[in-house]
Amino acid sequence: MQPAMDQAMTWSEVAASFHVTTLDCLLTLPRMPRYQDVRTELRWLAEGDEPLGLLFVSHRWASPEHPDPGGELMRSLQAFLERVLLAVEALLAPREGRLRLVPAISKEGALQAEEVARRLLGFGPFAGRTASLAGAEARRILAAQYRSGGGGPAFRAWLAQRMAVWLDYVCMPQRPLSPAEEAEFDRTLQSLDRLAQSATLVALRHAQDDYALRGWCLLESFAGAGRSFARGVTVDIGRMARGDYVAVPPAPVAPDPFAAQVMREAYEQDLAAFRDACDRWVAEEPAFAGHVPPDAWSAYRSLQGSAFPGAAADPNPFRPALEVVRDLETALIGRWLMAEAPGVFDLGDEMRDLMVRHGVRCADADQRVLGFTLACNGWIAPLRPLFRECLRLACEAARSSAPLSGGAAPQLAARLLPIDPSARALFQAARPADAHAWHSRLSQVSRGPERGAVESLLLALEAQPPRFEMLAS
Repeated sequence: MQPAMDQAMTWSEVAASFHVTTLDCLLTLPRMPRYQDVRTELRWLAEGDEPLGLLFVSHRWASPEHPDPGGELMRSLQAFLERVLLAVEALLAPREGRLRLVPAISKEGALQAEEVARRLLGFGPFAGRTASLAGAEARRILAAQYRSGGGGPAFRAWLAQRMAVWLDYVCMPQRPLSPAEEAEFDRTLQSLDRLAQSATLVALRHAQDDYALRGWCLLESFAGAGRSFARGVTVDIGRMARGDYVAVPPAPVAPDPFAAQVMREAYEQDLAAFRDACDRWVAEEPAFAGHVPPDAWSAYRSLQGSAFPGAAADPNPFRPALEVVRDLETALIGRWLMAEAPGVFDLGDEMRDLMVRHGVRCADADQRVLGFTLACNGWIAPLRPLFRECLRLACEAARSSAPLSGGAAPQLAARLLPIDPSARALFQAARPADAHAWHSRLSQVSRGPERGAVESLLLALEAQPPRFEMLAS
């Protein structure tokens, strides 16, 4: 299952809600500065500055006080951004020029940069999914610029001014905050997931890190993934710094002979597709901008999935988020959508328990903000208004450092009102009629005999959205 990809923003919305800078600005910074220290110095893109591509940088903070006190992360980000510029130019050049710029895409960093460049030029399933000009229009502009002046440093400098990047510590207010900065910080948190959906997410990671369990990293990768965990681009910064080739997982093993054979065949097919894509980069003579470039990244992600590694090496970078959201949605299907009578549900306590149960690591004060932002990116659209209201209240509580309700009243409790009886009756149209089965039916396109009931129920919930009342003190 993958989260819905229907809350992305236009560039106008991004420019109105966020401070987004340019790739060339980040390349000039000697360190990773706090937003308040550079807000009057950096170039912030406006509505009329629609970029050719938009990158959202996700990373693990080195400490609560500063994400990058030693500067390694900033150097790694700059090295990767330089590779992106080279990869875009390489796609526009014939073989000799291409290999001079990027000799191989089987290297860590080069593989991911080529994927970003492909999307920028409008190739692949994720092209045109960002709040930018990425796609056919971007390809036309890039090709015209390349033809007029050729490649080289001048072309890359021009491109760096037309690519947008969002990096949290640089682009949003950091504590301590003034009252005005508090308001901006709050607005950013409530729309952070939508920004991640509206960009190409680039996750900078270390081998064997705990990125996939850290709350903010998990949120960014989950929201930025949309409908495929291959949509986010992940870079092992240690391997990139050493100039290593990408890590190819070993062939899978399984105790059952039939399962082992199926896994081996899938692995060998994906490995062959990855190698073929890398070979195409080296062998083909004409520039790839005129036809489809090799799709090495998708083959590489498929290869990792086909190996079926254990949980410690799970290729899905947001599985804990998936579990949190699925469990909360399933509970609400049973206690709200299928219920005949009104009921009170303490979503705050439920979220806290789910975050702990699935091992999502974050400060206690962040649990509800993170959890409900995750839930806003779930599968069951009729539940999202409730999650957005819980997120708003959780942000208010975090800002005021005060409980949402006093006395014995539960925090973030909602009175859930029954849906229309004719709609509720549709839950009995398919068996089993339990919340877990219905979560599966409502979160993906059903092709079974219950398809009619599922479609009718979704239409009914769209026509008459489920009603709730937040309980205030």
